[in-house]
Amino acid sequence: MNKPSQYRPDIDGLRAVAVLGVVLFHANLGFSGGYVGVDVFFVISGFLITRIILTTLDAGEFSLRNFWARRVCRILPASLAATMGTILAGSVILLPYDLHELGEAATSHVLMASNVYHWDQMRGYFAAESDLRPLLHTWSLAVEEQFYVFYPISLMALHRFRRRNTLLIFIGIASLVSSQAALSWDASASFFLLPTRAWELIAGGLVFTLGDNLRLNRGSATAFATAGLLLIGYAMFFYDSTTPFPGLNAIAPVCGTALIMLANRSQFTYVGTMLSCRPMVFIGLLSYSIYLWHWPILVYAHYILGESLSYSVIAMLLVLTAVLSLLSWQFVEKPFRCQVKNFRAFQIVGTGLSASLAVGLIGVLLVTSDGWPNRRGDDPLFTEDAGFHNSRFFTSRAKEVPRDLPRIGDLESQDSARVFLWGDSHGPPVADLLDELLSKQHLTGAVAVRCATAPIFSTLPTAAEWNDAVLEHIDEEGVAEVIIVSHWSGWLKDDRTFSEVQSRLKRLTNLGVRIWLLLQIPDHRFHVCRAIHSRRFGASLPIGSTLDEHKERQAIANSYLAQLESDQIRVLDPTPHFFDETGNSILGIDGRSFYRDDDHLSSFGAKVLLSPIFEDVIDHIARESPTSRTSLVLEIRDNFQITFGRQ
Repeated sequence: MNKPSQYRPDIDGLRAVAVLGVVLFHANLGFSGGYVGVDVFFVISGFLITRIILTTLDAGEFSLRNFWARRVCRILPASLAATMGTILAGSVILLPYDLHELGEAATSHVLMASNVYHWDQMRGYFAAESDLRPLLHTWSLAVEEQFYVFYPISLMALHRFRRRNTLLIFIGIASLVSSQAALSWDASASFFLLPTRAWELIAGGLVFTLGDNLRLNRGSATAFATAGLLLIGYAMFFYDSTTPFPGLNAIAPVCGTALIMLANRSQFTYVGTMLSCRPMVFIGLLSYSIYLWHWPILVYAHYILGESLSYSVIAMLLVLTAVLSLLSWQFVEKPFRCQVKNFRAFQIVGTGLSASLAVGLIGVLLVTSDGWPNRRGDDPLFTEDAGFHNSRFFTSRAKEVPRDLPRIGDLESQDSARVFLWGDSHGPPVADLLDELLSKQHLTGAVAVRCATAPIFSTLPTAAEWNDAVLEHIDEEGVAEVIIVSHWSGWLKDDRTFSEVQSRLKRLTNLGVRIWLLLQIPDHRFHVCRAIHSRRFGASLPIGSTLDEHKERQAIANSYLAQLESDQIRVLDPTPHFFDETGNSILGIDGRSFYRDDDHLSSFGAKVLLSPIFEDVIDHIARESPTSRTSLVLEIRDNFQITFGRQ
């Protein structure tokens, strides 16, 4: 067997294995655990960086400035080029709130905080699906970039420390333990953050520092390489999206990579020979550009065409990925890497920071413009509800209800709010509608809506504190009419939660408050606004939910709410207004969407579909005395109809 030189083509071959696993996993082509390719990359990076740092430290030539300059030339040009390409394509393809999020992601990326950003966003209620985040894959770059900041400083401090390896092993074990522990309380943190991923890069570093002390004969090296290949293959083929990861399950790909690198350190095994073949090495050389470009290409395809892509479409996307990656490698990666010796370190770092700042400013502009909604003129899909995330009706997450709750209706009136809208994230579109209806009747109202916080309920501690505060506010302000809007099927599921609803509603009715409960609107298994937008690119519009599906989904919640109907508690059923004569839900009209996602109405949708219901409600309220709470027994006038289950 031939001895490898300082340049190890087998490592480029390992890069090929890693990137092919990631791409095939994302393309849904059978590698259910292909995401472990990122872990393979981490081990390789840890090995190479440790080799660079310790070799130059031993020679007395190490410089942090030069080290970071080389990292800038290696990482930044291709990364910024791919980011700008993603932004340009997104400016054509994405709806405003998605472009807004892309701007946030781009800004976090150039700040080397992409992993922190996506970790935080994955916990957000309105976070886009992970497969529709064009820069999601940059989280792994941020992990490496953060590692490059702290790791060389640590190695400099430990360079003459005799027990350096022992300390690195201890830190690595602590990181692994934290990764496993975090899976039980915040799996996203375990996946995205440096402290829970650092052990994988440290493992690569230990391959270099401990490798000199390991002498393998040909048989042992072959066994190591075979075991490593099997471990990586096992993870790529048998792990899937349900596998708790990283934690202990990441040991397989990490150890597999380490074993292969150790086995081929002094001699090439048959595994090293396979990895060193020209096709694998070539793919490995392109691996960084492939990684950068494949994900936004797939994301935009899903955005336009929907969740399921045909094999012919996937094939075209992979070809496009290959072409862009080759161009990026040839005209971006190679030139900048070759020119690193022609410039001083501070010039390279300064140029890199300036380029990053420029891309970051573009991201900030996308955020501050709320996704550039006017880029398509007055297109209603772009201009309506563009700022939904920042709706003026969302109240803070403070435990106490603020005294200056958003007001609706006749804002010039000095009267206290007579109508009170209480809801979760489904409340703002209804608030827009009530604002108009109350203004016409010269009535005032107030709004208390809070994301991911079901009104009435006390299932979660934070929800209980908030809802208790809302009840106290209604009592103190003498509110007469309370309209409650919620995603009932998500909260009202059993006798225990129904008992909570009954108990809290009784507190209101004992005060003489009349309650209007709006049943849940139809939801869908796809993003309605994006589906309507995708028709412009030739995609077909999916069929909405059927009436039978809607009834089935809401059966449990509606059966409980039906039991509440009384003179003081009125149940409003929107169902008749949301389905056409074929029994399918109505998605929009004239290119305008009634929904802003799969189950939240747009303001336009609320005004069109809910107006018949709330016009009657507000008219009914307006005909009664505006100065006192509603009496316990009310006469239902003939011209007012409360519907429940009406077809």
